[in-house]
Amino acid sequence: MITADELPLIVQALAGEEPAEVERLAGSGNNLVARVQLREREVVAKAYFHSEGDPRDRVRHEFDLLRHLWGCGVRAIPEPLAVDYERRVALYGYCPGEVPSAESLTGEDVDALLDLLLAMHEARTAPGAESLPVASGATFSPGELLEALEARRFGLLRAIEPDALGQRAQAFLEGPVRERLEQLERTLCECRDVPLPRTEWTLSPSDHGFHNALLTPTGWVFVDFEYGGWDDPAKAISDGCLQPRVPLGSALERHFVQGMLARFAQPGLEERVHRLFPCWALKWSLILLNEFSPLARQRRLYGGFDGPDPRPRQLEAAATALERTLEA
Repeated sequence: MITADELPLIVQALAGEEPAEVERLAGSGNNLVARVQLREREVVAKAYFHSEGDPRDRVRHEFDLLRHLWGCGVRAIPEPLAVDYERRVALYGYCPGEVPSAESLTGEDVDALLDLLLAMHEARTAPGAESLPVASGATFSPGELLEALEARRFGLLRAIEPDALGQRAQAFLEGPVRERLEQLERTLCECRDVPLPRTEWTLSPSDHGFHNALLTPTGWVFVDFEYGGWDDPAKAISDGCLQPRVPLGSALERHFVQGMLARFAQPGLEERVHRLFPCWALKWSLILLNEFSPLARQRRLYGGFDGPDPRPRQLEAAATALERTLEA
C-alpha cells in the first residue's frame, strides 16, 4: 500500500503539477487521505487500503461510481478528477464542510439524502451503468442474505482474538446472534429463494447517512462511496435507518422511509423492507464487531487512527443493533 511519504509524487503524476502542500487529514477511516494544494485549486488525494484479507477494489468501486454519477449531473458528491488504479490512489475535488450532529438534523436535511438516492436510482439507466460493480455486501434474495449473515458471523468467530473482551464477543455471536439468525431462517423459509428482478436494482453508496456527509457553504455533499454499486432498494432504505454514527431518530427515520417509498414507487418494496429489515439490522450488529478482527486494526492504523480501544463501545453498539432485529 502507498505510504504518506510516497503520496506527493503520485499526486504530482495525477495532477500534472507539483503540489504546494500535502496535508494528511485525521479521521479518515480505512484509508490514507490528504488535502492537496495545487496552483489553482484544492483537491483530496485518497490512497485506498488493500490487503490479502480484504482484497476489495475500493478505488474502482468509488471512483467509477462517482464518475458515472458526475456524468449524469449529480453534484452532491466529490468531483472525481484522476485515478491510478494500479497504485489505488485517486484525486477528488475538495469539499470543505462539517459533519453534522444527530441533534442538528432536520427533515430538509434528510430530503437532501433522499434526493441523492433518487438521482442514483435514475442514473441506473444511463449508459455505462451496467459496467458498475455490485455494492459491497449486496444480496438479491433472502436466501443469499441469510447465507451472507452466517458467513460473516462465522468469519468473526474465527478472527476474534480470545482475550477477555474477545470472549465476550464470541459468546454474543454464539448466543443471541446465532439464535436470532435461526429465527430469521425460519421466518423467511417460504420466500428464501425468490430473487429480486434485475430491473428493480438500484445504485447505492451502501454506507450512506450523515456520518458520511459534509454541510458545505453550497449545501450537502455526501462522501465515501467505496462500498457502493448495484444494490437492493430495500437494503438502501434499511442502511439509511441503521447506520449508528449519526442516527436519524424515530421521526426522521419515518420521514426517510416514507420518502424512499414515494420516490422509488416500486410495487412490493414496502413489503420487502418490512420482511428484510431485521436481517439488515443483524448485519449491522455484525459489522459493528469488525473492530474485533486484526484486519480492522490494520485499516485503522493505515487511516491514521490513534485513539482508545474501540471494542468495548462497539460490542455495546452491536447489542443495541441486535435489538432492532425485532423491528419490522
